[in-house]
Formats: sequence, C-alpha cells, structure tokens
Amino acid sequence: MNYSEFSLKVLRLLDDPDGAIYGEELVWDGVCGAHEAVMPYIPKFSMVTLTSGSDGDSFALPSNLYSVQSIQVVETGRFIPKATLAPLTVRSIAQDDNDWSEYPQGYLSLSAPLDEGDELKIYYFAYWNKPASETDLTFVIEVPLAASIGMQLYAASQCLLAKSSNSANIRQFNIRVDSGTPEHNPLKVQAEVYRHLFYQEMKMMPPYVKVGQ
Repeated sequence: MNYSEFSLKVLRLLDDPDGAIYGEELVWDGVCGAHEAVMPYIPKFSMVTLTSGSDGDSFALPSNLYSVQSIQVVETGRFIPKATLAPLTVRSIAQDDNDWSEYPQGYLSLSAPLDEGDELKIYYFAYWNKPASETDLTFVIEVPLAASIGMQLYAASQCLLAKSSNSANIRQFNIRVDSGTPEHNPLKVQAEVYRHLFYQEMKMMPPYVKVGQ
C-alpha cells in the first residue's frame, strides 16, 4: 500500500479519521519510527559489491546498513569469518586466512589487505526506505504486508505518547471522584497498550535465517 492509505489506517486506529487531533507531521514521525522498530523482526535483505582501494583492508559500508551478515571474496567465492575481538586472541594476518570486523562504525576492516581492485560481496540487513515527508503520499511502503498491523500499532502508540506528554503538562486528567480512582493520563495507558500489542504482533512474524558469519 502507499503512504496515503497507510497513514489513514493509523488515523482510524486513533479514532481520528479526519486528522483533526493528530497532525500529518506527527503521524509521519510515528510511521517512520515504525519502519525502524520492525527491523529486529523483519529486516530488509540486501547485498552490495565493494571494490578494494589502495589500502585494501578498509571498506566504507552502505549508508542504509543495519547490520552485516556475511562477507564473501568474489574472486574465490570464499566466505570469510567474523573476527573475534577479545582479550588473549589473535586476528588472522595471512591473506588466505582473513577475517573481518565492523570497526570503526560505518567501515569494514579486514585483518589482511586485499589487492587493489579485488571485490568483496557484502550480505547485510538494510533499513527500510521511508516516505520522505508527510506529503509523500504516493510512496509505496516496502515492508511486507505481514508487518502492516504491527507498524500501525507502533505508529499509533507514538502519536498517543506525544499527546500524553501534553496532557501531563496541563494536568487535565488530575481529578478525584467518589466512584473509584480515575486514570490520570489515559492517553499514556492507551499508548502502552498499543505498544504491547505491537510486540505481540511482531512475535507472529515468520522466522528468518541469518547468514552464517
């Protein structure tokens, strides 16, 4: 579905189909947050080929990278293991016995440099593309439909949390009645309910197999 349809579903979940209470920017913030919240449960499988430069042991990783899964040397087809950066261990130093680490952030480091022009194939989880703004109504949601309800719950929770902060500041629910003890901030409670339902929904996502490191 596109962002226009998705945002309307979020507003209906908030019982505000006309958007009179929850503004477009707030809904967009919630939807963008939902794209990131689903990453541990339903990641975007991606692949890129990087070419070695003059140093041969450091590679800039893609800007949309969430986590590296596996590294393959294109020439040999061999998958190289992830380095164990722990006390009393020694990293590989021979080119035929290489390993890798994601260090520093945003870069891939090899224990032994490759020749200039050699290629590495990076298998990784990427962040899902998101609508550029609240007016990007024709943007097509990339996340599989199986996660749609969970994302709507998360986005609605974010919107409710924003409104609950305002309610807490003006203390509009800080009252006392004789017939029991009222909830002082029901928006906060509803936000927590939606967040709990989001986690329950994500537990039902089909399991995925990580690439061996």
